[in-house]
Amino acid sequence: RDITLIIPRAYFIKNTPKGIGLSPEAERHVHWLSSVMNKFPEYKVVVKVFGFGLPAKNENVKATEQMAKLIKGALVEKGVNASSIEAIGAGDAKPIFSQKAVEENRRVEISFVY
Repeated sequence: RDITLIIPRAYFIKNTPKGIGLSPEAERHVHWLSSVMNKFPEYKVVVKVFGFGLPAKNENVKATEQMAKLIKGALVEKGVNASSIEAIGAGDAKPIFSQKAVEENRRVEISFVY
């Protein structure tokens, strides 16, 4: 019953000299995701953001938690109930690709939990 989507972090987040922000393509992905979430309100959604590599201050648990909260905020702006979303920063824990695949390990996992 539970489903997890694994999406490249760049689809949602960009790093700028001023800090993190939504990437140019984030609007499209947030719109799609919010429409799915609004169609299935019985599901809780866990947004987990993973980092990988350097600089550590941009990839650690604190930084990735800010990214997860940014995605959650964008979903709430689209009408998704905030209490149905859990935002988690995972830092550089649990890479799923090799150490050389830095960008692939920078990801967003979106889990629909029933």
